[in-house]
Amino acid sequence: MREPERVYHLELSKPSPYDPIPAPELAALARLPDLTRLESLRLAYTDLAALPALGGLRALRRLVLHGNAFTALPDGVAALAALEELNLASNPRLDLAGALAALASLPRLRVLHLGDRTLARVPDELAALRSIERLVVDVAAPAAITDAVIGLPALRTLELRISTDQGLPALLRRLTAARSLRNLWLGGSRASDALPEEIGELTQLERLHVASLPMSALPASFARLTGLRVVALGGTKIKGPARKKAEALVPTAQFYWDGKGVPPDEPAEPPLEVRRVAAPPAP
Repeated sequence: MREPERVYHLELSKPSPYDPIPAPELAALARLPDLTRLESLRLAYTDLAALPALGGLRALRRLVLHGNAFTALPDGVAALAALEELNLASNPRLDLAGALAALASLPRLRVLHLGDRTLARVPDELAALRSIERLVVDVAAPAAITDAVIGLPALRTLELRISTDQGLPALLRRLTAARSLRNLWLGGSRASDALPEEIGELTQLERLHVASLPMSALPASFARLTGLRVVALGGTKIKGPARKKAEALVPTAQFYWDGKGVPPDEPAEPPLEVRRVAAPPAP
């Protein structure tokens, strides 16, 4: 990083799942505060527990800290006023309530990933993040989705993985109060063989993705979802002619089966030029 003012995107990762990050590359992280024009930083599955202060990265819009060992939000993240996307997934030791409380200071934060960590309850501190438009979260049961989620005024996309679907009908009824919600992703539990009739109450939906639910038919209430444009169903028992019957419930929607050809709900990020970095040689 001989010209830190010309670095806009940086990724640090293990050379392979079995090899540690080379020591010179870890040492180079000390120079992160020098990258004042950095827009995207990805430090995924690096087993990091601490970082240098990041508050000076005033251009940073995307920060991925997936798969690390943080116990608290890294120093300076709460000062990143330009930050739009933050990925804190798979940080099992993180004080999530404390992290969410600190993130309330970020006015542009739209996308928040909290997945790969099963929560017994979504912390109430999430309610203060009123700019969140997309939330990814894993929970033990539907009751873990609190009013802190449902009350988010800008929430358009909820990606939800649940360990058990007991209580799912009640959650679907409660989600009708999420007035901005347009895209719902449900997955994670194979304990049920049916999608609850209450799904038909979410008439505001435009996209619905359901994975790993071995249902053999869609509920009759599905026909009420006349605003749907995209329906993606994976891991179902709906096969052959039964698929045509399912698709006839909402003829204005495009159905995608088993994950094939599903269009993204947001424009894909352009590919980034990624190079391995190292600390400068000793004088």
